[in-house]
Amino acid sequence: EPLLRLIEIRRPATMGAPKTGERLDWVIVGGESGPKARRCRVDWVEGLIRQCREASVPCFVKQLGADPRTSIDQVPDFAPLVSHRGSDPDEWPPELRVREYPAEKAVTPSKASATLAG
Repeated sequence: EPLLRLIEIRRPATMGAPKTGERLDWVIVGGESGPKARRCRVDWVEGLIRQCREASVPCFVKQLGADPRTSIDQVPDFAPLVSHRGSDPDEWPPELRVREYPAEKAVTPSKASATLAG
């Protein structure tokens, strides 16, 4: 975040290092807040949510930002947000209220001991 343009996570170049098999563990999405906040398009947020589901990557929508738009210059078709950062999910359409977390990875005792021992 902030989400300032359309992002396609399905492209290998944006998924990490394709040669090593690395992949995204978590995507956090949010619009910009503050007095000079740039617009965040709701369709970009929806697109990332959809792509994360298709890729089985947890997605967390943090905030819609101070100036969410449904397209280039259109005001959202939902009620104006009271939260100045667009951070209250209760004000968003239900399909944007996505707050998923990655599953915790188990750490084997030998690895944990080695990490603590330093």
